[in-house]
Amino acid sequence: MKINKSIKVGDKVKLLKNELLDDNYHDHLKTKILQGTIMNVVAVTPKVRMSKGPHNDSHPYFLNLELPNNHNRVRTNFCNVVKIP
Repeated sequence: MKINKSIKVGDKVKLLKNELLDDNYHDHLKTKILQGTIMNVVAVTPKVRMSKGPHNDSHPYFLNLELPNNHNRVRTNFCNVVKIP
């Protein structure tokens, strides 16, 4: 999958996989955001360490996404979203 590095703060993106909200320390207590959800990019932040795997990329930054109807945030890799024109 091609990584879209042109995504920036203010863009709208669509999730390509289910993600968990960053609102709870334990994964089993987190809220699931479903694949296909359209979200706003509110920040691009550097990764502390790089992980390998199917839902990770070599891009040195994460995207912080926010649901349009509230301020709940999701942090994800560039490879897990596609930019909405």
